[in-house]
Amino acid sequence: MNFLFNERGWRRSPSPKSVSSAPIHNGRPEFNFDFSPVKGMNREKVHQWPIEGFRGQKAVVDLKALASWAKRSLMAVETDWINLALAIYSADRFASRRPSVASGEKYWRRSITLNVAVAEPDRWNSLKHAILDALVFLTDDDWVLNFTQREIDLDEEMQMFFPDTNRDHPSWVCLFSGGLDSLAGLKHLSHQVGGKGLLVSGWTNERLRCGQEELISKLPEHRGSSFEWLQVHYGFPRIQDSTFVESSQRSRGWMHVALGLAAVVVSNHGVLDVRENGIGAINLPTEFSQTGSHTSRAVHPVFLSRIAKAASLVFGRTLRIQQSALFETKGELLRRTLHSGDADAINASFSCEIFPNYNAKQSQCGVCPSCLVRRAALGSVGLPDSGKRYSFDAKSHILPTKKALGM
Repeated sequence: MNFLFNERGWRRSPSPKSVSSAPIHNGRPEFNFDFSPVKGMNREKVHQWPIEGFRGQKAVVDLKALASWAKRSLMAVETDWINLALAIYSADRFASRRPSVASGEKYWRRSITLNVAVAEPDRWNSLKHAILDALVFLTDDDWVLNFTQREIDLDEEMQMFFPDTNRDHPSWVCLFSGGLDSLAGLKHLSHQVGGKGLLVSGWTNERLRCGQEELISKLPEHRGSSFEWLQVHYGFPRIQDSTFVESSQRSRGWMHVALGLAAVVVSNHGVLDVRENGIGAINLPTEFSQTGSHTSRAVHPVFLSRIAKAASLVFGRTLRIQQSALFETKGELLRRTLHSGDADAINASFSCEIFPNYNAKQSQCGVCPSCLVRRAALGSVGLPDSGKRYSFDAKSHILPTKKALGM
């Protein structure tokens, strides 16, 4: 599904070309975006926060993957829920916190107005307060959501499938990133909960997709068909100018959780399982600069509680997100779920904060906090951990170089 995503400029100035200084209001920059179901993304150059003007930039999400798994056409509320997540993710990426001027100040908090076309705008406008409660907490920005009338029906709402009358509903639905914690969660659900489950993965680049597929191929549970796997591609097929695209991607968590909740709805389930150890979920700071909102909140229990409440209102049914490892460290989670026979799968998983590292041979750097916590957790419980899977082996007795790390 392709969408037009058009930046309308700063709310404070009707004519960006006439602006002589950075358009800051109440100490933060203001952005205004349109998002509607058409063929591409258009963006104009805006003074002080410019990306060179371009037309035809696409934002995509593979709604067909969800419809194909469900073996039915999607309802409008389901497509609108996923498209809202894509709009939020896109606005976050194209609203840079730093102006183009090299010496310009970086503004952490932004004001973002997002206009989204949906099938039932009155319904969405009446419950947007619940969406904003989750969204503001997640990104630490000021958001304004305006829902307008969508004029077309989407292909995924009209396509027909042969009914699969023998299909059972999954026993569990779990997010699967390809990380070590999600691997541990999969092992636990497969062996302790049992039944046939559903893994839900979002991916934005080929290295991530291939990494997830490599990990899945190492699992004996996959060969025994104890779960199905739903992969959904989203993002920008080709960013024409990424110079000033925002790199923090704080709204990526919204996209992944929204996909998981949509999968819960279409599979007629009520619970989405998210496996992340408590230290990672709350994301305690690893250095003095990571205080307050500067740490990611993608799987923070407050965010998950709020987005589950919003989804429950949107879909008119009770939905819940379960965090079974919230009161465990990474080492405690691994000790409970993995063993030495999982060596191949452990080595195929990835935890690096700069994954995918296209500039290095290995996808994990080995020196970021996530890599170091991973290695410490594996070492603490005696699980195998090959240093060859990192650009730098922290257990070696040499210092890392920028060249070795792909920096």
